[in-house]
Amino acid sequence: MALPANGDFPQNGSLAGRWKLDEASGTRADSVGSLTLTDNNTVGSTTGINEANASSALAANFVIANSEYFSRADEAAVSLTGDMSAFAWVKANQSPSDEAFAIISKYDDADRSWYFDYSEDGGGSRLYFHIRDSDGDSSNEFVTADLGTTEYKHVGFTMDIDTPNVKFWINGVQQGATQAINGDVDNARDSAGDFRIGAMDNAGIANCWDGQIQDVLWWNVTLTDAEVLTLYQVYTVPPSGVPSGLALLGVGN
Repeated sequence: MALPANGDFPQNGSLAGRWKLDEASGTRADSVGSLTLTDNNTVGSTTGINEANASSALAANFVIANSEYFSRADEAAVSLTGDMSAFAWVKANQSPSDEAFAIISKYDDADRSWYFDYSEDGGGSRLYFHIRDSDGDSSNEFVTADLGTTEYKHVGFTMDIDTPNVKFWINGVQQGATQAINGDVDNARDSAGDFRIGAMDNAGIANCWDGQIQDVLWWNVTLTDAEVLTLYQVYTVPPSGVPSGLALLGVGN
């Protein structure tokens, strides 16, 4: 498989944040800017996945019984400004039964904006995106998805405010049909609450992730289909004679 064309690389200039989550312990530094994350309840590490699809890098290991998560206080750099794309490598320890396993969020009981999770759908499982507008109305979009418990999956969503549409992705492939967002989402509400990885709501102790997460990326643009595929491919296609992984995108390695 050849590397994608340069024109299909995701938009580096609109990357709001990248959290590799490959430090062994303590706070987790960001490769873009200085968006260091607070480690709540001491998230550990385990062998993960790296940008050439090897098993040598570390990943954050979230234990649901300990309500473990990462957080970042609200600021402009982690605010919803309109269009949005977010992706991460995840490996679940269990299927969501009565639980909703949060992947990333910016959502509190009294100050709600959005969240992205892996949750139950009438006995099955799904990837789920929730967003609220400035009037407090909400829209919920989802796609049936079984992530299993044996391997890492590259999951995410893209949101186009103008259309308005949401697409869900696993391993570079769109899942199901494009979802039409309802409500006044062009006035999407930006919460003053924390940005979180691995939890949402109730000060970060509810709906926690159970398993591993590595390399969370968030853009304030809607990535194209080709860009999403490229984002996945630069991990899984070992380049020859060029830097590996996201170094190709100019966003650190």
